[in-house]
Amino acid sequence: MSKPTALTRFWQLRPVSGLLIVLLLCQILLLFPAGQAQAAIADDVQSQAFVLMDGHTGQVLLQRDMHGIRKPASTTKIMTALLALEKGDTADPVTVSKTAVSTVPRDASSVGLMPGEIIPLEKLLYAVMLESANEGANAVAEYVSGTIEDFAALMNQRAKELGAKNTHFSNANGLNSDDHYTTAYDMALIMKKAIEDQRFLTICSAYQHFLDPTNLQKERRIFNNKNRLLPQGAMPYEGILGGKTGYTTASQNTLVEAACRDGRTLICVVFQAPSSLASFQDTVTLLNYGFDNFRSVTYADSEYEDSYTYLLHNDISSDQVNVLYGEPVENEDGSTSVGVSFNLPTANADLMYPEISDATLTSPIPPPPPEKAALFSTAGVSSLLSETPPLSWIVGLFSFLALVVGKLLGLVNLLPAGLAFIIKLLLSVFSALLVLACFFRTRRWLRRRKRLLQKQKMEAKRRAYREQQSYWG
Repeated sequence: MSKPTALTRFWQLRPVSGLLIVLLLCQILLLFPAGQAQAAIADDVQSQAFVLMDGHTGQVLLQRDMHGIRKPASTTKIMTALLALEKGDTADPVTVSKTAVSTVPRDASSVGLMPGEIIPLEKLLYAVMLESANEGANAVAEYVSGTIEDFAALMNQRAKELGAKNTHFSNANGLNSDDHYTTAYDMALIMKKAIEDQRFLTICSAYQHFLDPTNLQKERRIFNNKNRLLPQGAMPYEGILGGKTGYTTASQNTLVEAACRDGRTLICVVFQAPSSLASFQDTVTLLNYGFDNFRSVTYADSEYEDSYTYLLHNDISSDQVNVLYGEPVENEDGSTSVGVSFNLPTANADLMYPEISDATLTSPIPPPPPEKAALFSTAGVSSLLSETPPLSWIVGLFSFLALVVGKLLGLVNLLPAGLAFIIKLLLSVFSALLVLACFFRTRRWLRRRKRLLQKQKMEAKRRAYREQQSYWG
């Protein structure tokens, strides 16, 4: 007789023992719930600061020290390109100054521009975004504002307008300076604005670009993008829109990227990554986390015509979201607005950023009180009342009936008593039926007139409301 195998012995266990094993397995699985598995995503990120942001609403999905002050390095050039596109004409020729070239250290990124060289602004932006040309960024700054210092002031002003409150720029290229700093969150806001411009996306997503001979250099130059996530890069990422790399000794490796999938745009910023490769690996990890683990949730209130859509982690129920209303405010147009905050218990911080978003809901504009002239159309009511009421023919019918009955009763009196009684009874019944018919006919006419009046009023109200809606646009 063969020796029973382990599998055979397992199936020979008693039902109670099998149940205990199942319970033990369930208990083991409970030690590793889905939430904790997802929470390990942040532990896989090597960068000291990062933020994952929704590119449409600015909602933060996941972060680490996103408001911590950091050196942005060459990701500064995102703001430089943004301002150049907002303030300049890409076809304009830009003359590279001696200051633009001489203020760049020899070991810094450069494309070898020469003082006096004339380059179209568009070509200069390709050099800045693809090859991270520091002298090119200086030339852009002088083109826009006249001096690098004035351009830095413009950068700071624009940063504040975009909500970047913890940012201060002192140059256009991101080279180290004590008063040149930003945060991961602020840089995400700047990138959010930049990707709204298709010209910016066209430039930063180019894998390669050529600069034809200029007035001082007769050879054609090639600009190669350092972004590994582009389709032609070493780590192609589905849906990548573009981004900017950065590195200095003080900042370590920085990276800003934007990607779009299924109509959803995400922005990822990583600061102080231990290596260039780590910055791209962290970005891929975070972008995948955002695309794979969040869904859109729409919040609506029956008292307000607006609704608000935000992103919520798949492991979190919408019932867990705290909805806090502010004080309602009466608007000049008669509508009511109220501020609403959406947040989560801090226990969910491992899955997503607890402070979801703020929104404003507005009630519909109430229609003005309709005037009596609008509620009652003179023509409509007069036409309704001009209808021949049943009273006229009722009176005529009864007059005719009385005349006929009187004549008949006179003739009936000449008949035998029994026959006269029967005829009088029939005439009485006939008269009663006529009276009932006239009563119901009159009631039906009155109801019809009431319905017509109500319809007239409703049409007048709708017309007044449509006129009021068209007035407010």
